[in-house]
Amino acid sequence: MELIPYTRDMENKAMQRTGFFLHNENPSPLMQTVMEKIQRQMQAEHEYRQAVRAGRIEPVQSTNWNISDRH
Repeated sequence: MELIPYTRDMENKAMQRTGFFLHNENPSPLMQTVMEKIQRQMQAEHEYRQAVRAGRIEPVQSTNWNISDRH
């Protein structure tokens, strides 16, 4: 019985880097959509942080902290 490494399908394939994604030459349309959505989300978060640091907008408190041991 021959042992086949579990990375057999990953060997000797051309890989491309798109932003911070590493993918094969032809990612599926679904993966392209997901990668684009993640990149847009990351860019929006970066722009928000830059605007907060520059003082153009107030940071939004998105959670309600209930610091009590009586709940």
